Amino acid sequence: MSGDALGRSSPTSTAPTWPRSPAKPRTEVVAGASRDPAGGSAFEARTGRPTYIDWREMLAREKFDIVSVATYAPHHAEVTIACALAALA
Repeated sequence: MSGDALGRSSPTSTAPTWPRSPAKPRTEVVAGASRDPAGGSAFEARTGRPTYIDWREMLAREKFDIVSVATYAPHHAEVTIACALAALA
């Protein structure tokens, strides 16, 4: 389902759910990626974390343990595989 259908303005809109997660004491939002500059700005305002236009750049620059892939379904495999490879690097 697209972010628009869920009332989300961008893929990074899932980030605000992390503070309500039972895992919150052990997690920290590091960065986000959004092709939409307005969505990226909103993410930065909510989280205080950087947003990348290109998710590949984010993977190259940021260190992470968990990634929430919240993009359109046809892109999930490509992004998920790239995240796994980046984590191994």
